[in-house]
Amino acid sequence: MNDTINLLSKLTYKLTIFAILVLVLDSLLLLFWLDAATLITAMFSFVYYPFVNFIIILFIFGAVAVVYFAPSIIAKTRKHRNLPALFVLNLLTGWSLLGWVASLVWSLWRDTRN
Repeated sequence: MNDTINLLSKLTYKLTIFAILVLVLDSLLLLFWLDAATLITAMFSFVYYPFVNFIIILFIFGAVAVVYFAPSIIAKTRKHRNLPALFVLNLLTGWSLLGWVASLVWSLWRDTRN
């Protein structure tokens, strides 16, 4: 009985983490589908210095780019054998959640150079 409870507890924890990850990624995708510059500028319109707005927007786009290319970065650090193909898949289909997850799974696949 305890094994079943532990298994359900672990499964619930993993599903919660997965749901949070999907929510964050969907929010980032929505940011790209809307007019991102207008949306971000409206979010930070309380800042009256254009240079500060530019830095904030640059930081947000940088953070989104790191998340977007996370599968390629992981594959590069793991010295994945199919890094060029994985990068192209990530670049072209990463905007869809399915393409991004496929790239992530492929980058984590145990297929590395020695």
